[in-house]
Amino acid sequence: MSNPFFGPPRNKTRAARVAAHVTYTGNLAQILSWVNERDIRYQTLLVTLTVFAMCTVTTAWNPPQEYQESDIPERDIIARVPFDMETGQILRTPRYGDELDSVQVEESKSKIVHFSKGDILVRAQESITGFDFAKLNAEHKAYLKTRQLSEQCLRFLGVFLITLSMAFVAAVFLRRHERRKPRTNTGLLYFGIMMVVTTVLAAFLHTFEKMVDLELIPILLFAECIGIAYSWELSLIVTLIISFVVTVSHTNSIYGIVLILGVTTAVVINLGRLRSRTKLIMIGSFGAVVAFVLTLCIFMVEDRPLNQDTIALAGMTSLWTIATGFLMTGLLPFIERPFGILTDMSLLELSDPSHPLLHELIQRAPSTYNHSVQVGSIAEAAAETIGARGLLIRVGAYFHDIGKMLNPNYFTENQVGGANVHDALEPRMSTLVIVSHVKDGVNLARQHKIPLPIIQLIEQHHGTSLVSYFYGAAVKQNREQGFTNPVEEGSYRYPGPKPQTKEAGILMLADAAESACRSLGDAPPGKIEGMVRSIAEQKLKDGQFDDSGLTLSELRVIENSIIKSLLAIRHSRIRYPDHEEGKSSPEIKTSESKISDTKAKDSDPVLDKPDAVKSKTGNSQPFQSP
Repeated sequence: MSNPFFGPPRNKTRAARVAAHVTYTGNLAQILSWVNERDIRYQTLLVTLTVFAMCTVTTAWNPPQEYQESDIPERDIIARVPFDMETGQILRTPRYGDELDSVQVEESKSKIVHFSKGDILVRAQESITGFDFAKLNAEHKAYLKTRQLSEQCLRFLGVFLITLSMAFVAAVFLRRHERRKPRTNTGLLYFGIMMVVTTVLAAFLHTFEKMVDLELIPILLFAECIGIAYSWELSLIVTLIISFVVTVSHTNSIYGIVLILGVTTAVVINLGRLRSRTKLIMIGSFGAVVAFVLTLCIFMVEDRPLNQDTIALAGMTSLWTIATGFLMTGLLPFIERPFGILTDMSLLELSDPSHPLLHELIQRAPSTYNHSVQVGSIAEAAAETIGARGLLIRVGAYFHDIGKMLNPNYFTENQVGGANVHDALEPRMSTLVIVSHVKDGVNLARQHKIPLPIIQLIEQHHGTSLVSYFYGAAVKQNREQGFTNPVEEGSYRYPGPKPQTKEAGILMLADAAESACRSLGDAPPGKIEGMVRSIAEQKLKDGQFDDSGLTLSELRVIENSIIKSLLAIRHSRIRYPDHEEGKSSPEIKTSESKISDTKAKDSDPVLDKPDAVKSKTGNSQPFQSP
């Protein structure tokens, strides 16, 4: 039975799902256990404080001004309280003559005009002009000063509870259905701070009355950041919450939320994978068109005339949307590192072979680099089949074995002839050297300031897997020496952690499959398929995929993709005759050479040499390259 509030998250382990059914003790017990979790209490408190701060900075205890300039009220607008108003530099006109008590007002002077409670400020069915709007603002400010503390607290409590309810509903959705979200308490804290800062900027920019919808800029910038860093679903959820708080505190019109949410949706759902910075400009242009059309539609719904002024206001809204695209293009490099955002543009930059780490790997361990490239292409294809980040896995594969460059000769792919260095070492010592390449790789990546998602792939690509070859050698050695105590398996395992994401799980399987199939030599397709299936089953039984979020159906799809990629790498090629023996060049073949090439297809050697560890007797045994 799932938790009645949060339910089972999608990345919950299989063992935890089974335990949830076996140990079910009722809803009340589950609620109490949920309340007793320290992280849940911290996250609940953080969400509550974030919502409280957002309502505070927007002065949610005060009702907003109900009317805007150019509105046409359906009934007379009457002053709720007496107030004074400074007319400013205006010319006396027949329309305002009675309101100014027939006093001549010079253009260069101001006059204080008194309005009593019940005076008609704007008559029904008349458009609100700039002077009318100034009167309404003066009356609204005077009215706010007369409100009791109890009235302010009640309104603040109402806005706070509504917003908090929306936040908790969003939390339930994210926990149960969204995989890409802040996973640590620190990440959640930064997320809350960003929401409060965005709300402050939006509330401040909303005060510029002539710059209509200027608050769209910070909200749209924040939405794009979240859409790039996490997902468009999470971006729309937080945009809805922020736009509600800002709108309900500054206007009672629901159309403000419609405009902000509509423009944000048009932008974030088109973000996808950012592989060029010009894409942000194109997306901003598309959002500008949506903003222009949507603004005009809102004006029509509100019965505003579609004149030059309303079209200009719609144009201004479009301008802010385009400006957001340019701002995001410039701000993105400064946002990526502090907030852990890793865009496809950054990944493409990291994949350049001229990167210092990759360049050093090519120089010191070229075979390891070739292995990494092949693993990257295999893993990327597998990731795309289940909707994971293929480019992230490919770049992670390029770096996943960088630790091998410190001791390249201890790894089979870099041993070109000669004696195997492991022949002179005990199995335990060989295991320490093999396992250390993970820690060495993580240290090298941190020294070169590689982004955290790549470091996590380096750290998790072996999980807590068993170094089976040396473990088997240790068991054999223990038996030959007559020891009865079993060999401790934990001493021959990688330190972990197990893969925590789907991408890490895919990289683990692709790495193991490519290394193992390399040792098969010129094996038939059926044997390669059997090897991949066997490795996946072994990893599954060993619990390596428990924390990755991979389902059994996704694992089967990944297996099929890896098998297809391995078979494609080992495809047959036409064998050309040697220059000394052949009568013709590769470009011009005789019929005899064509027949000879056709017969040679089945015996064409594989592209890669077998990846094996040579024993002291000279026999080669399959070895899964670390």
